[in-house]
Amino acid sequence: MLERAHTNRLLLKRDLCSDSNHPMRVKLVRKFANVLNGVDLSTINVGDLMDLMPYQAQMLILEGWAEEAPRAPGKVIDLQSVKHSIADRKE
Repeated sequence: MLERAHTNRLLLKRDLCSDSNHPMRVKLVRKFANVLNGVDLSTINVGDLMDLMPYQAQMLILEGWAEEAPRAPGKVIDLQSVKHSIADRKE
C-alpha cells in the first residue's frame, strides 16, 4: 500500500511538472458530492467518462474517485460544454 501511494505521488509530481494541456480521460468510479477537488460533477454519474486536465484527473485518481480510462470510442462528457449549456439556460 505504501509503495502504491509513493508511486502515485511520483506520477502526480511528474504530471504537475509537465506543461501538457492535453486532456486525460478518466472514468468516475465513486461519487460523494457534486464537486470533488474543484471539479464540478453535478451532471456526471458513476461510470461516465470525462476528459479533464491532467492535474484534475490525477487528483481524482489518487483519491479513488476515478480511474484512468483508455482513449477508446464511447460517450465522453466534456465538462466545459456542459458548463456553457447550463449557463445558456440560465440566461
